[in-house]
Formats: sequence, C-alpha cells, structure tokens
Amino acid sequence: MLRIVQYNIHRFLHPTTSTSTLPHVIQALQRLKPDVLTLNEMDITTEPKAFQALASALQLPYVEFYGHVNGRYGNAILSKHPLKRTVATTLRGGTSFEFPPGTLKLNGTVAEAGETHRIVRGLLVCEIAHPQVGDICVGCTHLDHIDIEQRKIQFQHIMELLHHATTSPVLLCGDFNALERNDYTDLQWAGLEQRAAANHWNPPSSGDLQQLTQHGYVDSGRSSKNVNSDSDSDSDRPPPCTAPTTTPEPLYRIDYLWTKSTPQIDVACLNHTVDRATTCSDHYPLVVDVALTKKKTTRRDSGRSSHL
Repeated sequence: MLRIVQYNIHRFLHPTTSTSTLPHVIQALQRLKPDVLTLNEMDITTEPKAFQALASALQLPYVEFYGHVNGRYGNAILSKHPLKRTVATTLRGGTSFEFPPGTLKLNGTVAEAGETHRIVRGLLVCEIAHPQVGDICVGCTHLDHIDIEQRKIQFQHIMELLHHATTSPVLLCGDFNALERNDYTDLQWAGLEQRAAANHWNPPSSGDLQQLTQHGYVDSGRSSKNVNSDSDSDSDRPPPCTAPTTTPEPLYRIDYLWTKSTPQIDVACLNHTVDRATTCSDHYPLVVDVALTKKKTTRRDSGRSSHL
C-alpha cells in the first residue's frame, strides 16, 4: 500500500493570521504518515528551510520542486522512495487580467497602468522507484482558479505531457480548482452560485474533469472502497469537500487524486479521506491509500508494451 497526501499549504501562512504554519503542518503530516506527499503553493521565499524540515521530520528523503514562478513558488513532491524528475513545465492557458496601477505584486514590483498579468500554472511529474512493482508516475499540479476554459486548456496540456512522458501507472494529484456537478446537491450548488455572485466571481461550472475520464483516468473519490463523506446517507455518498477551512463546513471539492492503471500494474484506491483536523491552510489535506498490484501476464500479452 502507498499512502498519498495531497495538500495545498497556502505558502505555509495561516489563512486568517498570516503567521507561519510550518511547525503545525509538520505535526499534522507526521500523524498522517504519507509515503508520497504532493504540495501546492510551495514558496521557498516564505519558508526557505521547509524542504529540509519536512524531509527530515516525515522521513521523506527524496524531494523534487518545480518553482514555475521565478523559481521560488510552485509544486513539490516528497517521497520515501527514490524520485526521478521527468516533466517540469509551465502549462498552457491561464487567466489574464490587469492590475490596478500601483498594485504591489508578489514579485515585489509595482504594477503600471495597462499592465497585463497571466496566472501561470505548472506541472511537476516524477517517476518513483517502487520496490515491489517498479516505476510509478506521480504528477502534481495546481490549475487556474477563475475560468473553466483555461482549465480545459491546462488539462489538455497535462494529458499530452503524460502521454509522452511515461508508460508507467499514473497518480495525478493537485488542487485542480475544478468542480464535478454530481458531487453537490441542487441546494449546495445553488449556494455556490450565490456565493460566487456575492463575491463577483464567475459562477461555478462543471465539465473540465471529463478530459481525465476520456483518457482513462479514475477519480479516487469515486473508486475508493472506503470514502469519508460529507453525506450521512449510505445511498448518496459524494466524496468530501476539501476547502475552504475558514467556513463552518468546507464548500468545494477541488483537491484530487486521479489514477491510471496499465496492462501490467493495477492501481486500486482503498481509502479516500479528508483530514478535517488540520486547519493550517485554507485547504484540508487529502489522504488516499493506494494498492499497486502486478497483473499476471499471459503468453499472448507478455510481449506487449503499454502506452498512456
């Protein structure tokens, strides 16, 4: 079994107080005991020694980081098994907008009149040398939070990259900022629409995750044998929401693990949970236990290669 923890850590800054959360994140993750940890909004400027602290405390000695914003902000993968980076790239797409003149940007510069900014997103993919089944592919990304059409462009780019990068089974993790309509009741969806209107956001939309399904990927929240759910009904158990932590109940399911098996290795999700005890970020950690099993090959298919 392999335990995957996916977590948007909000730059290791508390969402309401902006104080450092690194010690609290480490304490929470020690309790969760990940074999593989995927992180979004990793900022080495905010916490320059975070990787050393995490790797040591969690016994995850293999670390890869792709800072797609000025080399300092992006996605990370930590593992107890050896890692080999295969893809680290800026994704196509991303919402563009104009800063009000005089705005102090995160890179320390001040916006000028008419200056356009594109929200840049990245993808980090690594091969993990699993001691029982061989190489498995783990991807970590954080997609556009404003426009579903931009996420569709980014999903398409990710599918292209994974197709050419690996023939191994895939675990694709991240804060996708994508919604699946079937995860919400009509009342819940109406509440999301009202919240978006009150904040002058685009209304909630669904459909971009279908690209993963079309390419043979499986949602761990839908395929796991055990799912801790926001619903008390045994007949209607949507996967739990992951954000925000600042409301009485989380409203959005936007953190995901999607998997893809190969003819040689089967990927099965055993448990899919959201750790509601950890409130260091504006997201809760997603915890998924994955079983990787070598399939028995027959004389007919033993010579075939697999392609994503």
